[in-house]
Amino acid sequence: MSSASAVTMSMHEFVNTVPFELTAVLVRLGPFFAVVRNVLEITLWTRSSLDSFLTLSAWWALCLTSGLILKYFLPPVLFILFIYLSFSVPNTRSMPPSISESSLQASISDMTVIQALLPSTFSIYSYISPTSPLLQIPVLTRLTLLLYLPYLFLTYYIPLRILIALLGTFFLTYNSPHIKLIRTTLWRSSWIRWSTYHIWSTLSGIPLPKKSISYQPTSITSPEPTSSLRFLFTIYENQRWWMGLDWTAALLPGERPSWCSGSQQPALPPNAFCLPEPTTVFVRDGMTGRRVKRTATWRWEESEWKVVVSKEGGASNRVEKPLPTITAEKEQGILMKAAGKMKEANAAAAAAAASNKEGDEGTEEEKNEADEDDVATDPDGWIYADNKWEGKSAKGGMGKYTRYRRWTRVAIVSETVEIVEDGELGIQRTDRHSIDSSNSEPNLHTSHSRSSSLSHVSNLPSSPSHPNSTFSSSTLVSIPSSSSSNPSTIPFTTSPKIIPKALPGSGSVSDPIVATSSNSGGDEGGGSKDVGFATIVAAGPCDIYASGGTPCVAAHGTVRALFSAYNGALYQVTRSSDNAVTDIKPLSAGGVANAAAQDSFCSGTSCVISIIYDQSGRGNHLTRAPPGGFRGPGPNGADNLASATAAPIRVGGQKAYGVFISPGMGYRNNRASGTARGDGAQGMYAIFDGTHFNGGCCFDYGNAETSSTDTGNGHMEAIYFGNSKTWGTGSGNGPWIMADLENGLFSGQNPKQNTANPSINFRFVTAVVKGEPNQWAIRGGDSTSGSLSTFYSGVRPSVSGYNPMSKEGAIILGIGGDNSVGATGTFYEGVMTSGYPSDSTENSVQANIVAARFST
Repeated sequence: MSSASAVTMSMHEFVNTVPFELTAVLVRLGPFFAVVRNVLEITLWTRSSLDSFLTLSAWWALCLTSGLILKYFLPPVLFILFIYLSFSVPNTRSMPPSISESSLQASISDMTVIQALLPSTFSIYSYISPTSPLLQIPVLTRLTLLLYLPYLFLTYYIPLRILIALLGTFFLTYNSPHIKLIRTTLWRSSWIRWSTYHIWSTLSGIPLPKKSISYQPTSITSPEPTSSLRFLFTIYENQRWWMGLDWTAALLPGERPSWCSGSQQPALPPNAFCLPEPTTVFVRDGMTGRRVKRTATWRWEESEWKVVVSKEGGASNRVEKPLPTITAEKEQGILMKAAGKMKEANAAAAAAAASNKEGDEGTEEEKNEADEDDVATDPDGWIYADNKWEGKSAKGGMGKYTRYRRWTRVAIVSETVEIVEDGELGIQRTDRHSIDSSNSEPNLHTSHSRSSSLSHVSNLPSSPSHPNSTFSSSTLVSIPSSSSSNPSTIPFTTSPKIIPKALPGSGSVSDPIVATSSNSGGDEGGGSKDVGFATIVAAGPCDIYASGGTPCVAAHGTVRALFSAYNGALYQVTRSSDNAVTDIKPLSAGGVANAAAQDSFCSGTSCVISIIYDQSGRGNHLTRAPPGGFRGPGPNGADNLASATAAPIRVGGQKAYGVFISPGMGYRNNRASGTARGDGAQGMYAIFDGTHFNGGCCFDYGNAETSSTDTGNGHMEAIYFGNSKTWGTGSGNGPWIMADLENGLFSGQNPKQNTANPSINFRFVTAVVKGEPNQWAIRGGDSTSGSLSTFYSGVRPSVSGYNPMSKEGAIILGIGGDNSVGATGTFYEGVMTSGYPSDSTENSVQANIVAARFST
């Protein structure tokens, strides 16, 4: 694996990575940063000596003439200023200047130089802290009494303005090259040092330390001493009480998420929370002008997360508690029944809460931040509240329907500063993972001699494209090898009609698409709980597509198999502690992913999803996205990988994990086989988390450019989910299911808005986009119930470049076609087909998805 190169962050990357509040502060304070930098550079003599000498001269002129200026010129100056302000008309129509990339970089450069020029905060604190010997009352009293008479003597014979000028001269010239040379030369004299120490000891009364000889080894090659900062990370765990369910993480739509930050932004739970990766920044030293390497490394100071526990009238303590565990199967069955009732019973309440939230959010957050430290908790750290998260107390009971507690953990970021050779300036991030992602898809047959970190890639999942196929003998559709001579079509060796596959204990199957095992335990949790060990539905989504004559050419899913007979690897996880990898397979052919295998493999550490395998047999696996039009925060400008444990759900009652995408993460395959090119027909569906989204660009799944760059209108056709308002929109405030066709997110033919495309409020969303020559459609629905609705079906957008289309056939997940990495979202499964699927075929796929029973 080649070392990461230093790159300068572009403005697009900056605004997509840094929160808007910090960006606004940086822009507004930019001019002041420049002033502070100029003042520091002049007073510390790090720029031209002429500027410093002029400043010193101006200081003396001000001190000597300030009396005359204030006496004779202050009234005329104030009069002229008043006249100017009275007659000058402010130009209210003028627009503020636009922020450019150079201005942002200038502000960042100014702050870096200011940090380098200012003395260390810790060195200042050592002098002004209450424990400093200099600030002890006896020492201050002694110094005041001894120096008071000399002060009166000086001020009697020397004018005060001269003394102030001399004092300012001392500070202004302290860092000048001439004074530094004189000071260093004098300090080398042992007599000078001895005299200074004894004079200070006499004045302050602090005795000199005892004589000792110590040897201090030095190294001219080691970096400067490491500085560090301690950060306290806080994650809120939120729960709601339901009759018959007790306390659960099932919250109302529109309220705070089950895990969030102090500002109620969604956050990863403690067992999935990862520290930032090591970051190296190459900057120019403000004083020496040399290239400096500053490396920041994060580590946990505490071994476990702790809960904040407070007693009434007492101080808060942080106590170790067991991390939350998944509830039992029976509770999950009851929870699924209650979830449906919750959605119906609280739809009106959720809409009212959403309308009132905008006006009350600011004051409520300020109130919470001000009060939460004073609220007592129960022994487990829970703070109980009413239905609106108000009226907090340490006890539950009548009228208490919500509760939360705070998980905290201290981390340390250490920075090492080292002077290095001249070179590029910018940011360099060190990757913790072992997947080489300089290309979108790894060489699956790379020799071990290339890099030891790639040795795991050769452990391929068994799939129809390999001789050791793990499709069972009851496979309904035969998929050829990826080396087929005609990649655009998939021939069938048997009739494409679906043949029902009876499950153990189910007898005959009346509906081959949605039939499930009768001994799966049901909603009440009774009976055998072997649903995960049998095929959860008789025919998988890709079997259904094949029966409609539009077979899957790419099938990705981390929660279940998408062919009824597929039992190869679904995805690969990489363990951060030792970079070991393992493949996660379904519990049985066509079944749910074996989450227990992942939990065991990742126990005690964190894991990322390094490969999402293609189940279609064409080898269209998704790996870390390489850099393109935009660079990611990973190695060589590639994107980061998603945490393997950040999106736990249930499918058919069995635990599984989705792909939790945050800004900077993304997956891609630029050498996909069998996907639509040009104006070719294709279909796509994906299941997303309807509550995890943002307005960044762009949370996509589907067809994109093979160069990872924007090559023009119509070169993409991918499903988009989010609430971006930069291009097209639907009705309401989003999120919406739209199509990313490159240089535009489209909700219909009108490039601006399609009011028939509604905002989505489902926890699990089935999103469908399909297209053929001058025809395309958007469809969607609730993945847990009901059928699909058509939001648009008609001709291509009325903008040049989209008819005909120019699709290129790459596959992306979580990013835009040009590797825009500003989006968030969660992906569970998705497919791409050859040909334009019929609505009836997609309705059957939706029935299959509902039968799979997605739940939290």
